[in-house]
Amino acid sequence: MIKLIVFDLDGTLLTSKKTIAESSFKIIQKCQKAGIQICLCSGRGIHGILPIAKQLNMLDQGYICSMNGAVIHHMKSKEEIRCRPFSAEEMKAIIAAGKHFNTHITFAEGGISYWYFPWLHRFFPKKFIFLSKKAADPPAKLFSIYDQTSQIPHEFRKAIFCSKPKKLHQIQTYLQKEKSLSAFFAGAAIMDIVPFGVSKGHAVQKIMEQLQLTPEEVLCFGDSQNDVSMFEAVTHSIAMGNAIDELKEKALAVTDTNDRNGIAKMIEQYVQNHLIDLTI
Repeated sequence: MIKLIVFDLDGTLLTSKKTIAESSFKIIQKCQKAGIQICLCSGRGIHGILPIAKQLNMLDQGYICSMNGAVIHHMKSKEEIRCRPFSAEEMKAIIAAGKHFNTHITFAEGGISYWYFPWLHRFFPKKFIFLSKKAADPPAKLFSIYDQTSQIPHEFRKAIFCSKPKKLHQIQTYLQKEKSLSAFFAGAAIMDIVPFGVSKGHAVQKIMEQLQLTPEEVLCFGDSQNDVSMFEAVTHSIAMGNAIDELKEKALAVTDTNDRNGIAKMIEQYVQNHLIDLTI
């Protein structure tokens, strides 16, 4: 019997208009009322997930895994489990990739985002130059300049490259020599970098341990490469109709797309097959 349902957000729970389909909203409400735990597991930071959690009445129930599992939030207790941050050497390796491919990088940690732009090295060749912005700050961005030999100012747990798929594949290959880092696609033009061992799958396993659940008691929905580890951690893995082929091959089943009520259709199938009990 399913006791935990895990949803990726973009391309999965959210439609292409970045909204929750009415059919998904209603069926999730029924699951919550029946005592089934809900987890939102996304590459987004916590501030990008909380508005969706609020819509689903999850501010004091369920779980949120942000930044691809780098941080696990228990919504009732407000407990947070955080993975280790990037080391200074790992930061330098990620920045070296940005310089090599002339691609900007976003470094994320909670409500703080830093943008690194390789072209600034023409003016400050021996410095790390970041443009920084806190979530609550006005649009004006602040310059932050640090020596390459100095301590990085924040504990970053995720880096993001945005570019054309071909270049992202090249960056992914380039970073394979860094055994302490993991690089995977979060979308067609987005690649995330996290410390090795950090993944959605690892986060879901942590939650399963806390709830004392087996892989057979968890249902996961996803659409992209960063959902592969999650699918490997559970028995009931469902790829959206719009998912990448790699994920569909890993999935137990494929449902309809995120714009065609794929989540509600599959959960209803599980109810009909007596794998989800919605009686109260």
